[in-house]
Amino acid sequence: MQREDVQTSIWTADDDFIDLCHEAKLLYIWTFTNPRCNMAGLYRVAKRVMQRETTIPPKRFEIAFEQLVKGRFLLYEDGVLWVRTRVKHLWSKHQNYAKQIAKNVLEVAPHPLAEQFLAEYRDRGWLRKELSSISVESVMLEPKSGHCPIDTVHDYGSGYGVVEEPPTSTENSQDYSREFDAWLADHEQVTGMRPPGERTKARAAILESFTARRREDYSLADLKLATRGAFADEHRRTNGYFGCLSVLRPQKVHDLVEQGRRAAAGPLGAAPTAADRGVTDMLEAGRRLREEDAA
Repeated sequence: MQREDVQTSIWTADDDFIDLCHEAKLLYIWTFTNPRCNMAGLYRVAKRVMQRETTIPPKRFEIAFEQLVKGRFLLYEDGVLWVRTRVKHLWSKHQNYAKQIAKNVLEVAPHPLAEQFLAEYRDRGWLRKELSSISVESVMLEPKSGHCPIDTVHDYGSGYGVVEEPPTSTENSQDYSREFDAWLADHEQVTGMRPPGERTKARAAILESFTARRREDYSLADLKLATRGAFADEHRRTNGYFGCLSVLRPQKVHDLVEQGRRAAAGPLGAAPTAADRGVTDMLEAGRRLREEDAA
């Protein structure tokens, strides 16, 4: 039988946890103490199972679940749950745990949350060796056989178009390095998500995707709009699906640019909408995370 240790200070010193409703506290504790949870805190489970096992009434369950997602305690997409700080709070950090965590990531891949997990933890010292062996491409969702609907790429007609990435050698990638740095800084400002560190594989993978999009004639301004389009989308925002690679994904970027353009065209000085409040909440959560990491 597996045993889980919980820091007792969670009840007295963790303001974010203390501010949750009772049902959200129960659901959060369940996410890392149920038998499906693994070392990575990244596993498949249906929402109806969460509700049934916690016995939280359905309407209260949805309120509790939304609180946890908005507070970035957890992320959920397509049947996969990620308890975001599960790895951070493991009581022991040794290589056997790191190997198991890498295995857990591959068990749900390809999946957007596996991609986000790598972006957040790949450069942590004790995890670097095992997670760096996982290629970013192996955890990314791609259309079957490299095909996607034609209206998601720069072309016109009917049927399906083949998405072909242009060559992105290290030498050619440097052509856009200054623009890339500016885009990363803008992405962090908009989303509150810290970019991977310098000279890391995760950052190199993002640079390759950025270069590919620039070579497809998306301007720097377009790609900044794509970031805003992703973050303005309620589903993406509440599920944390606005990471760098998610924004730059070839079959999505065109739609995100258009969404960003529509969001930018909104009236200035208007009363905040529910989506605006969600953005503010997420930016505040991002600020707290950065302060927490710096502590």
